Amino acid sequence: MAPFAVLDAWQTVLEGALRGLGLQRRASTVKLVSMVAVRLIGAYLLAIWPVRLGVVGIWLAGTLGMVVTLIWKTCQNGLSMRYWDRRGVSSGDEGVA
Repeated sequence: MAPFAVLDAWQTVLEGALRGLGLQRRASTVKLVSMVAVRLIGAYLLAIWPVRLGVVGIWLAGTLGMVVTLIWKTCQNGLSMRYWDRRGVSSGDEGVA
């Protein structure tokens, strides 16, 4: 449970960063694909058939879904930050002591 909670917290921060950059559509697309393709299908495969791990398989699929989401969102945030840097948009913190 602890790795799941840490990954979930990190994912929430990255979602907020994407939302702050105005990239809500990208964030929701990543979340939907991760939930359906990785978590839901992964939970079925790991918990019910063919691996039959039960509840452990559901937790493993959820954690794997979090990892996929984090990798994808981290890459998106990095690309988005480069985009805003090229456009000359700054955070406004340059003159703050």
